[in-house]
Amino acid sequence: MQLSDKHWAEIDSTLTTAVEIQRRLLLPVDLIGVKAGPLTRLDVATVCLRDASEVACEVVYALRQAYASLVWFREEHPQAPREI
Repeated sequence: MQLSDKHWAEIDSTLTTAVEIQRRLLLPVDLIGVKAGPLTRLDVATVCLRDASEVACEVVYALRQAYASLVWFREEHPQAPREI
């Protein structure tokens, strides 16, 4: 499935930038846990937050592929439109 650059740009403009959020969340979990102390659950919270950001990136990737498939089968396929 080879989409044109124009269609990729349109798809990317509709999606959020979860990767930018994930880059900011590359926190040193071990150091946060040590600094917070043994009585807090901050280390668990940072791990959960980082896991949630990874899921968000996977969701954005899946949406990007779904939009690409829609554009391919509706517009760029040699026998378009091909919808069920």
